[in-house]
Amino acid sequence: MLIEQRKMDIVRLIKNLDLPHSLYENAVEKYEALGKLLNDNGLECDIYPQGSFATGTVVRPIKNGENANYDLDTVVVVHQDKAYTSAENIKKTVGDIIAECKRYRKSPTEYDTCWTIEFANENDIGFNIDVVPCVLEDDSTLTRLKAKSLPQTRLYVEQSIAITKKTTQTTYEWSTNNPLGFKEWFDEINKPFLKFSRDQRKIMFETRAAVAEIEEIPSDEERSSLQIAIQILKRHRDVYFSRINSNLKPISAIITTLAATVAKKADVSLHPVDLLAFIIEEITSYAGLDIYFESTGEYEQRSLILKHRGAWILNNPVNPEDNLLDSWNQSNGAQKAKAFFDWIKAIKENFMGAFSLNDDFRFFSAMCESFGNDFVNQSEIRQRYCPPPKPVYPTKPWRRT
Repeated sequence: MLIEQRKMDIVRLIKNLDLPHSLYENAVEKYEALGKLLNDNGLECDIYPQGSFATGTVVRPIKNGENANYDLDTVVVVHQDKAYTSAENIKKTVGDIIAECKRYRKSPTEYDTCWTIEFANENDIGFNIDVVPCVLEDDSTLTRLKAKSLPQTRLYVEQSIAITKKTTQTTYEWSTNNPLGFKEWFDEINKPFLKFSRDQRKIMFETRAAVAEIEEIPSDEERSSLQIAIQILKRHRDVYFSRINSNLKPISAIITTLAATVAKKADVSLHPVDLLAFIIEEITSYAGLDIYFESTGEYEQRSLILKHRGAWILNNPVNPEDNLLDSWNQSNGAQKAKAFFDWIKAIKENFMGAFSLNDDFRFFSAMCESFGNDFVNQSEIRQRYCPPPKPVYPTKPWRRT
């Protein structure tokens, strides 16, 4: 019972890191308005969310140890043929239209693959929208990608786009990406987890009013055990690497890909914390690749993370030419690989291990270590594990007669 209560409290904690409903609606309104602005200015295009926003795994980010603005990633697909335009033209056209719009308090900031628009805070919570300009990928590239893809993921390749990437101060190039395909791949894995979660809520609430209330929950705001497990991983990662070295932090695509791929083998009825334990156990088994990658046959049956001729490989499930672990093979790659598996070990020992502790205060301290002192101390679970001491009133002296 103690462990079950702790599991429920962790889920409550993570909900406080998710995108608030009002901010979610605000963000949708903002990026839809952005799409209208671009189209009204003669740029025929579509706009849609990508990344954590699309997969429902957003968590409040941390910067310099403190809560930072939410970053919401969007893709602007310009309806132009890749063969008759250029990466530079697409990137600058989108940026120029945004910059000329007076509704934005600041001009967009250009980064290698996107323009970032900052919005004013709402109830002390702010967000930025990252706009990634692109066009649909050309037929020859799609044919090449399909030839390299596995049969079960080949269909997702059709969604591929060519995003603009600024490589130097004056040079822009095309780079293949597939955020819509990734969302579809993730949604397919998440579907049974989401269905189980929804069915359980219907069982818990038997009255018509309660069922109606469940039906009114927007689908984009529902969270399955898989989505919550990924949110726990992301928050723990942010806190852990903010204390060590944020430059070694693994990107969210690595975490989501690993977690979703492992979860395909898991029981959909698992609680988010138990599903996380299942995922961590599988990922931990790859730590030895750093030593044994070619000298033993220990990893012949494992294909999630590979190490071939000294190079780390984790294939993007919807883009066969994208190795998500490319940065592990660069100059400081050995540090990144070690830091990743050290982090996974910390989750297993410090976070997962804390659930079996008999001492509530030690459990609470482990949660502070995992999710951030200020965040956990300001949460509603503090009262359960660290209640304020009862006041002690001095005994009145006996009156002399």
